[in-house]
Amino acid sequence: MGEKTKNPLGERPKCFKSNFQEVLFIFVATLAVGMGSLVSGAVTVLSGFVGRDLNMSTVEITWIAASSGLSGGAFLLCFARLADLFGRKEIFIISSALFTAFCIAAGFSNSGITLDVLNGFIGLASSAGVPAILGIMGAAYDQPSRRKNYAFACLYERNHAPEMCFLANFITSGAGNPLGFIFGAVIAGIATQFASWRTTYWVLAVIYTIVTAISFFCVPGDDTQKVPLTFSALKTFDFVGTLLTIAGVGLFSAALGLGSDLPEGYSTPYVIVFLVLGAVLIAAFVWWENRIEYPLVPMYIWKDWNFSLLVIILTLGFFAFPIGMLYVAIYMENVLHYTPISVAAHFLPACVSGVVMNIIAGYLLDKTSNKTIMYLGNISYVVAFILLGVNKVGFSYWCFLFPALFFIVVGCDFGFLVCNMYVMSGMPASQQSIAGSILQMVTKLAVTVSFGLANVVFNKTAAKPSREGYYANNPAEPYAMVFWYAAGCSVLCVALCPFLTIKTQGNAVVGDAEQQGKSDVELVEPSGLGERMALGELAMSEQIPSGKNMADVVHEMQAQPSKDKVL
Repeated sequence: MGEKTKNPLGERPKCFKSNFQEVLFIFVATLAVGMGSLVSGAVTVLSGFVGRDLNMSTVEITWIAASSGLSGGAFLLCFARLADLFGRKEIFIISSALFTAFCIAAGFSNSGITLDVLNGFIGLASSAGVPAILGIMGAAYDQPSRRKNYAFACLYERNHAPEMCFLANFITSGAGNPLGFIFGAVIAGIATQFASWRTTYWVLAVIYTIVTAISFFCVPGDDTQKVPLTFSALKTFDFVGTLLTIAGVGLFSAALGLGSDLPEGYSTPYVIVFLVLGAVLIAAFVWWENRIEYPLVPMYIWKDWNFSLLVIILTLGFFAFPIGMLYVAIYMENVLHYTPISVAAHFLPACVSGVVMNIIAGYLLDKTSNKTIMYLGNISYVVAFILLGVNKVGFSYWCFLFPALFFIVVGCDFGFLVCNMYVMSGMPASQQSIAGSILQMVTKLAVTVSFGLANVVFNKTAAKPSREGYYANNPAEPYAMVFWYAAGCSVLCVALCPFLTIKTQGNAVVGDAEQQGKSDVELVEPSGLGERMALGELAMSEQIPSGKNMADVVHEMQAQPSKDKVL
């Protein structure tokens, strides 16, 4: 008998019984990551129509978008820790079911305040599911391989598992977080045009009813070590840290969101109190996490240079991307007077760009320096926002908005995928939910914070429009100033890229170590995040044998094959 040919992509993880189950799981993971983004994209298109229908004030309309991001970002770390302690699959299924229920309820809202509150609960449900599913995905694809690259890019190479490739590419090619925003906008445009804004929420409910149902069968069981739900286990949960981060982030973000809509602006007394108190509580959270035995966020993960820098770049990118998309939609509705379906149609270049760029990114991850990919993504941001900034009423859509909508998604897709791959490849399984939640948290909170800043830029410009110069008497001016603000954030992203040291990711295929002349140890940088996490865990659990230092133990752990690895 001849020797079995190894799969160049890496073998299918043992937790999946078939390619079909694996594809369904990636489909579920894609929609799980895109929960909050779908809602954000939908709200971007329907907010103006909802405001007119429910007679909402400007503040109430603002909080349709802000409430879900605020609640989701504030609770992400809490739910991530719960998932790691008590079970990821269970928490994900519950969160998906609650997301469905709140979407149904939101469609029946008869007042602006009710809709704002329900959007907050929708954000809460989405924040519970994301770290859980990312933790499951990271544990399933625990080896560097091309298969892992394509799983995280949500696609398969066409020359492998051909019977499943079309389905995988069609339903999951790069949706997730960036494209979730775009598809949410398209869904809202079509539903609002042909039915009403309420139908948008009900369509989302139908989608996640299906996701909840198939999750029972396709999401693999979580075999990482769990803690029984006892009083001793609850003592290891960081309740103080949870309260500090929720209160601190909530107050700070609420102040930024409210300040731009109040008559006295940020000089309003209670807004100042919220800002100062929120900042103090966030600082207290950092102080507390450095001193508690079982922290919500282990602070030593920030000692990894690439991880910290990637989080900063991703945060700056999300200061720009959602705000840019939101104000493009508002510009189309309020200045160009497009219908909902027309807005959705004009966003199609972003959808096409997202699908194509995720395919390209998944192919390039193990062949091209990821530092180069980050350069390309952030330069695309800059190009997009410059095009939007110079655009004026009367200019051609095909010359300015069309290419801008194409390039803006390139930046978001490339950055988000590289960051996810770095974190999920470098952290141990027991901390992968926290790892995923950190990225999700910064993107959600960046949107909330940047939303307030963009409102300030827009309102200040609209209050004193230019009477001469490039934007003289042009209604596009306040929107253009917001896009220039986003361009500035993008330039900072590009400026930080030279300091990254990441190379390719996922360029080893499981079982090919001897053929490539490399061991698994050589695939992990000595100063990488995974080693630092392992060292920290060993130190806390006091499992280091006498006569050996922590580095020796980690080296032996990395070199020793795991029984669960696919060989």
